Amino acid sequence: YIHKDLPEFHPPANHTPCVEHINGLTSAFLFSLETQVTIGYGFRCVTEQCGTAIFLLIFQSILGVIINSFMCGAILAKISRPKKRAKTITFSKNAVISKRGGKLCLLIRVANLRKSLLIGSHIYGKLLKTTITPEGETIILDQININFVVDAGNENLFFISPLTIYHIIDHTSPFFHMAAETLPQQDFELVVF
Repeated sequence: YIHKDLPEFHPPANHTPCVEHINGLTSAFLFSLETQVTIGYGFRCVTEQCGTAIFLLIFQSILGVIINSFMCGAILAKISRPKKRAKTITFSKNAVISKRGGKLCLLIRVANLRKSLLIGSHIYGKLLKTTITPEGETIILDQININFVVDAGNENLFFISPLTIYHIIDHTSPFFHMAAETLPQQDFELVVF
């Protein structure tokens, strides 16, 4: 349009257009589409007569690559990330301390609500509490590892039905020195993931 290439401007016979064989809006749109999707031009092509057309061709090609990259990234991110997986693994609201195999244990139930199975899952626990060291230093968020055991073994848990995980309360456990009467007054949080 700027170079007066269209037939309605009546270009002279020796006039070289910016893009060969563009007769109107439809053919210009088809040329733009051929550029964007890189399917090849056929008989339409940019001439070296017009720098603006070359710049627009390069700009559209770069913009097309950027748009395609973002679209592929968005689609891959949507496909590869599971939706709301954390909401489909549920833990029991209450933990129970009872004897299991003759030993005092802390028991928690874990269930997978999805039909698909979890592969290679592990269970970890942390006890979060405020601790005062023998030197008198106060550690506000002391993190103590809690080892949980499953009867089927700790490696590659098989979540086909709800599992009962348990922590053996022995002399190495942070729960060993807590009594049932003083447990409600204790200030700690048990995080299982």
